[in-house]
Amino acid sequence: MAGRREGERCGQAGLERVKVLSGEFVSVAVDVSVGSSDGCFDYRMPKEMRERARVGARVLVPFGGRRVEGYITGFKDRTAVAPVKDVEALLEERPVVTPSLLELARWMADRYCCRLIDCLRSLVPAGTRRRLQKRVRLAPDLKPGLERILGELKAGAPKQYEVMALLARNREVTANTLKQKAGLANPGPVLQALVKKGYITVEQGFTTPVGPRQRRVVCLAVDAGAVTKELSFLETRAPKQAAVLRFLLETRGLDYTQEEIARLVQTSSSTVRVLARKGLVRLENRVEERDPLRDIDAHGRSTKPPVPTQDQRNVLELIRKKILARETATVLLHGVTGSGKTEVYLSAVELVLEQGRQAIVLVPEIALTPQTIRRFVERFGRQVAVLHSGLSPGERYDEWCKIRSGRVKVVVGARSAVFAPFDNLGLIVIDEEHENTYKQETTPRYQTQEVALKRAALENGLVLLGSATPSVETYYRALKGDYLLGTLPRRINSRPLPEVEVVDMREELRRGNRSIFSRRLQNEIGHCLNNGEQAILFLNRRGYTTFVLCRECGQALRCHRCDVSLTYHRQSLSLHCHYCGASRPVPETCPKCGSRYIRHFGAGTQRVVEEVKRRWPSARVLRMDVDSTAAKGSHRQILEQFEKGRADILVGTQMVAKGLDIGGVTLVGVVAADTTLHLPHFRAGERTFQLLTQVAGRAGRGPGGGKVIIQTYNPDHYAVAAAREHDYESFYRTEIEIRRELGYPPFGHLARFVISGRDQAGVRRLAQALGAALEDAGRDGAVEIYGPGPAPLSRLKGRYRWHLVLKGPREDELRHLVLAGVGSLQAQGGGPGPGEVTYYIDFAPTSLL
Repeated sequence: MAGRREGERCGQAGLERVKVLSGEFVSVAVDVSVGSSDGCFDYRMPKEMRERARVGARVLVPFGGRRVEGYITGFKDRTAVAPVKDVEALLEERPVVTPSLLELARWMADRYCCRLIDCLRSLVPAGTRRRLQKRVRLAPDLKPGLERILGELKAGAPKQYEVMALLARNREVTANTLKQKAGLANPGPVLQALVKKGYITVEQGFTTPVGPRQRRVVCLAVDAGAVTKELSFLETRAPKQAAVLRFLLETRGLDYTQEEIARLVQTSSSTVRVLARKGLVRLENRVEERDPLRDIDAHGRSTKPPVPTQDQRNVLELIRKKILARETATVLLHGVTGSGKTEVYLSAVELVLEQGRQAIVLVPEIALTPQTIRRFVERFGRQVAVLHSGLSPGERYDEWCKIRSGRVKVVVGARSAVFAPFDNLGLIVIDEEHENTYKQETTPRYQTQEVALKRAALENGLVLLGSATPSVETYYRALKGDYLLGTLPRRINSRPLPEVEVVDMREELRRGNRSIFSRRLQNEIGHCLNNGEQAILFLNRRGYTTFVLCRECGQALRCHRCDVSLTYHRQSLSLHCHYCGASRPVPETCPKCGSRYIRHFGAGTQRVVEEVKRRWPSARVLRMDVDSTAAKGSHRQILEQFEKGRADILVGTQMVAKGLDIGGVTLVGVVAADTTLHLPHFRAGERTFQLLTQVAGRAGRGPGGGKVIIQTYNPDHYAVAAAREHDYESFYRTEIEIRRELGYPPFGHLARFVISGRDQAGVRRLAQALGAALEDAGRDGAVEIYGPGPAPLSRLKGRYRWHLVLKGPREDELRHLVLAGVGSLQAQGGGPGPGEVTYYIDFAPTSLL
């Protein structure tokens, strides 16, 4: 594989387009958790760096006795800070954050009430950030007396002994390693004592960030003529050396390590070293890119686009006009399942590339990326890069560098790919735009659709939102004319939508059927298997049983760190918390009353698989949920097996409910349609309709047609009834009137404060103080205040949680009250970062748990 210099990889192209600003002082967003509203501080830029320094570049600065990374956010001719410290180093000359992305980060900080540095962290791969770290080593002259020292410390200073014993085995460790392996929560005093005795040295240094992967390869050091001449001499005297030279001559342009050459030529690495000493070969370091697309079947192929349908042509003409005019616009593509939305995305990307611009394509689930990536690689080949959390830090770094250097034009990925460092962005596609996975659940708590719209506005680009079940707010805006609306009302080749049958599980129970499968679903599964067809069984709960209960006292076994029931996992024969990850064996007796009458209730995907195998022993079954896809590449492997017909039934959670296009699937069974209906959120009906419609759409995409069985205890609910008829308009008409009456989005706005800490009383006090401050600031009653009170998940990962929810018809009034609340929290000593009692703010929350 051909090597490439680092400057070429991360790109010098585009450097001249970065505006150079002057000024003696710079504002730097420091990469630490501090109380400043934006985390920005002034520094003096030394003269020798000023010519090279640019906004968006990373620098090394002193901060509170430490040296930390930061981002230049602006230049100044003067500062009010005295004395002002100097920037210590410019870490790269090409900015890692472009001007438009810096402006986007500023907008996010204001929009989501967080610090600028929190938003800047989202823009660059985490593995490239440097972290200050203490390194502990044995004193250099200590070895002769080490055994004596260990004996003395073991008797009189056991904590010091643990440190020294660890160093005796490892020679050097970090402070974090001491915390983990020596059991020291606070190693500082112990280290100080050992330094004073002269036993150890402690140095501070930065962790090595992720960078290019180096590969040491063997190259010819002389020209072909010299090699040929040498071969005639070595053929009889040193045939192994001759074989190596001949191999290198025949494979010029390809890179091999000495170990690879030794294996291929059937010799040893010492043969290569002898040739190096003779000056005939040399060893060179080459950068080898980590390629996450290496296992994609379609890699490197190019396919001819299919002839578009008339519906697709109509939508593409709408999109084409906006792309050619370079107008900022948002288009909602509302198409039924199987109507060819992905082909519209591909054609829209092609239009953008023809204009010399770039495109980002977002999907809601990592599980969908293998299928989506394959489609885009088939069409655009090496112009495609991928960004999502399933990549290793090194793969993410290499993909980011390819994007930043302009070597690719299309990025496919999950939520964070919206920040891909393109400098001529023309299109952002958001597939399944209704999905709540587009909401970031950690700071900054951004909504991907909002960020995409802002980025497109900054770069004169187009946003294309696609869904068979668009969110109520998106569809409302399209009907109002805020967005352009394109529709695909028919499936490709006029295939019919699958017939949907709703089974009332109350009636099943009355007739004595206590199985998780209704008689109707059992019959359809048997029919499907007999005909050699495939089925998908959907249940949005993982594990085997959903909770374990003592029948004597009614106690449900709960997580000791979270206020939730534990889920039983059959494979590990243990109870798991799906929030903090804690696990424990199943007790033989009730921890509360000692009874042996412990029973498992509910069903998860593991139990569905077991039931299928019990009823249909010959069926080949795959499971797709968070547990079965924990290993890298497992999403792709499971889907490939199912696509190639190596399994009959795929059992899964919401991972299987969207985006999958597998022609052999003729049956979809929804095991329990009620799992989302009773969530404590105004979107419960909407989410139920979306999930049912989306999973139903996986059936009948091939010539064999399709059928869907929905099992529910609420067959008359409007969301279930609309899903049965594939009737989005009917669902929307009912839902929009409920929202209008109750003042929920799009007719109102929500924000949520969550206060948490290990001290329950402290959390309660701060939440009550916040509630009083909000009531005082909101005396006009324009914004409704709910709470304070314990959150539905009142304890999570050992932290107690209280919350308040604000609802108002006008966003500006809501934000004004939120800012008043932030001021109250800061005055009371609460903080948004690490601490005893902390808080966060969530605008437009997707969960109220």
